[in-house]
Amino acid sequence: MKIDIPLGEKLRLIRTAKGISQRNMAQAIHISKSLLSYIESGQRECDTATLASIRNFLEINDAPLLDHELEVYNSRLWIWDDVLTANRLADAKAMHESLATIQSLPYQHDMLFTYAVLTARLLLRENNAPKAIEKLEEAEKLIDYANTQSHQIFYQCKGLVCAIHEQHNESLVYLHKALALTEKDDARLLALMGNMYYRLGRCHHAIIYLERAKLSYSGDKSNILGYTQAATLAECYALVGDYSLAKEIYSNVIPILHSMNMNEYLAPALCNRGLLSHREGDFDEALGFYEEARTLCKDNPYAYIIVIHNMALSLIKLKKHAECQALIDQARPMAKDNEYLTLLLDMCQHLMNLGNPASVAYIEDTGIPYLRKVGGLNSYNALYFCRELEAHYNKKKSKINALTMASIIRDIQDELFFNV
Repeated sequence: MKIDIPLGEKLRLIRTAKGISQRNMAQAIHISKSLLSYIESGQRECDTATLASIRNFLEINDAPLLDHELEVYNSRLWIWDDVLTANRLADAKAMHESLATIQSLPYQHDMLFTYAVLTARLLLRENNAPKAIEKLEEAEKLIDYANTQSHQIFYQCKGLVCAIHEQHNESLVYLHKALALTEKDDARLLALMGNMYYRLGRCHHAIIYLERAKLSYSGDKSNILGYTQAATLAECYALVGDYSLAKEIYSNVIPILHSMNMNEYLAPALCNRGLLSHREGDFDEALGFYEEARTLCKDNPYAYIIVIHNMALSLIKLKKHAECQALIDQARPMAKDNEYLTLLLDMCQHLMNLGNPASVAYIEDTGIPYLRKVGGLNSYNALYFCRELEAHYNKKKSKINALTMASIIRDIQDELFFNV
């Protein structure tokens, strides 16, 4: 929204915001109070020398006060946005400081909103979510003055904050608002939306947005984000059963992540590639991928135990129970303070002992309900154990229990694919 305020009124608003009386300012710049009153009311023009004195006294020498200064400032704001998009953080921080002069102009609501939103975006890039939230709250008070582009960035930042706090549904509400204000595909926004759907286990939706994001990254061989999102896309295809397409994507992405030494992204990609082999019944191949992933995440206990959990499932399929037990025992001390990780290890432990009714009861009455309650991608874990129990009950010719498991499987699938 363009603010069309006469110069004299601007000077009055700045002066009063600083708590300075007309008399004190007139005395300080050596003009009469009546002349200052005429200037502020628009009855007299402000000559260049007087304006310079006023700007110096109010400490707004570098603030965009005049129309041509506002045009230059507005251009610099969007250059700053481009610098942030390019992830040039050092340059972005320098621009943040140089553009701070807008904060001296209390009436310039539209640019104040944009400055606050872009500051929040910078803070999020610096992993300073608490300060970013403060800036977004500051911006929200001025949201009625926001232009479309600023408004879009505001919603995208709000969505990212929710994502950081793992509020995935809330994040998607804001991200969809941001998308509605976007004239052309924004790869980062689409990738973030795809990831939120992925985290919720809604892989069909995730594929739609990740495919659009992937198109936006095409041709950019240096864009790490594009390759990491491609790995997530491959996992989504695997989870919905399109194994051939998932393998094709992994065959392209994993070597690139290898060559770039992006181990934090390579480890989960290898782990998920192992899961794909497991789903196809090639448990030895799965173990090869898991072993490589394990070496890359040995300093990350959480990721390490996830890999151990998956390795254990493949070892159980190969009936290598002694080796599986050794892995579980080795991982338990690392999981002792984490209920979720401990449960994953317990589920593997009990899956090895389905001949024991207590183990069957634990998986059915404790493990599966827990995984369903956590939801999201854990629903696929719940599905896996349901199918294992269904097969167990069928083998034991326990038809009623097998039908119960089949019913739970259908319920979970409905939750995942139809969001009921």
